[in-house]
Amino acid sequence: MSFLRATSMMAGLYLVTVVRRKGSWIAALLALAVIGVFGWAVVRAGSDAERLEAYRTFLVIGPLGFLVQFGALLYGLAAVTEDRDGGTAAYIFARPLPRSAIFTGRLLAAALTTAVLATLVHLVVAALARFPGGVTVFLLAQLPILAGAICYTALFMLLATLVRNAVVVGALWLVLWELVAAQFPWRIKLLTVKYHLLCLAHGLVPGGADVGRSGPAAMFAVFQESVGEATTVMAA
Repeated sequence: MSFLRATSMMAGLYLVTVVRRKGSWIAALLALAVIGVFGWAVVRAGSDAERLEAYRTFLVIGPLGFLVQFGALLYGLAAVTEDRDGGTAAYIFARPLPRSAIFTGRLLAAALTTAVLATLVHLVVAALARFPGGVTVFLLAQLPILAGAICYTALFMLLATLVRNAVVVGALWLVLWELVAAQFPWRIKLLTVKYHLLCLAHGLVPGGADVGRSGPAAMFAVFQESVGEATTVMAA
């Protein structure tokens, strides 16, 4: 069987066995929560400037700071644990399929699922905010969202192959490292994925990551890496 056909089969199997399972309701609740919070904020905004500020804050805290991470945690880990815990991994690897195609297909399906989840939320909030900056800004903001979905999904698939309690370890890593260390003023933030996603958004989206000068938003005010440097780190 060719690599492309095997990859397609594995991606389709993932969508049927994982995305349609009961655990997806967790992702749906997360998406609805983000839409509720930021949708209400942009609807209540009284001016174009306020809607733009609410939308920029949403980009940093919504898709880039929450959805892609926890969406990838759910779907990236499941790409490995679903078959391992269910006992079907041995059956899949016993088939005459290229092993690289097995992982590639499941990676693509998991990353696509995470990206679709974040994109739908992004689309709803942007529409409620009347697409501040136009469709061009929306499309540019999609690039770091897609990059984050692929990068985090790959990392969580790798984590699931290395540790047994991957959900606990992955959640702790997200909360204690990705959501906290990325805000540190020290160079340690260079070791986080989120910081580079924010640098990518800052460089691509006109004003997209400038979310204010006071309060919690001020923690995201300094981005020192260029788009090229951030992209290189995430690709690596």
